[in-house]
Amino acid sequence: MAYALWRLSYVPRPGQIALFVVLSAAAMVLLYSFNLILQTTTIWLVNIERMDAIVMGLLETGRFPISFYRGWVRAALTVIIPVAFMTTFPARALLGRMDAWLAVVAVGLAVLPFILASAFWRSALRYYTGASA
Repeated sequence: MAYALWRLSYVPRPGQIALFVVLSAAAMVLLYSFNLILQTTTIWLVNIERMDAIVMGLLETGRFPISFYRGWVRAALTVIIPVAFMTTFPARALLGRMDAWLAVVAVGLAVLPFILASAFWRSALRYYTGASA
């Protein structure tokens, strides 16, 4: 990122850096939450291998700015599976193209799935009988 900012001859303001840090932390919590939900399903779906490949596939869509996608794909990547929050929004914040109020929304979007994923994990553990046959 430092190299890209240097090539752009752009120096972010402290507020932009703070917003970037907040949105990056929210993105990490979101990624953790979605990964935990998917991994938890393997308690019941024991024949599923490499569930993390699904998560990585989703993150591959984040290689492009959200403006690259159109229609229902763009809506899904923003709302249903918020890949845009995990990839595009922190970069936009660093470049000064993001409103501060959106950081509050992003934190809320990160906290809610975290709470749900944690509850799902605790619930699934009650049904876990062990890895042996």
